[in-house]
Amino acid sequence: MLYVALNNSPSPKMTQLVYSITGGILVFLSIIGALWVKFYMKRNLFEPDMN
Repeated sequence: MLYVALNNSPSPKMTQLVYSITGGILVFLSIIGALWVKFYMKRNLFEPDMN
């Protein structure tokens, strides 16, 4: 996955745009995941599951 993320640009001119979009999507999904854990599952972040 790291190799693909580093080499996913079709041309050198588009590298910044591709990295910006990819980073934005990762940040967005991370925020959704954190909100899901905090409010839907009603658990603290990084709290171990004792079940």
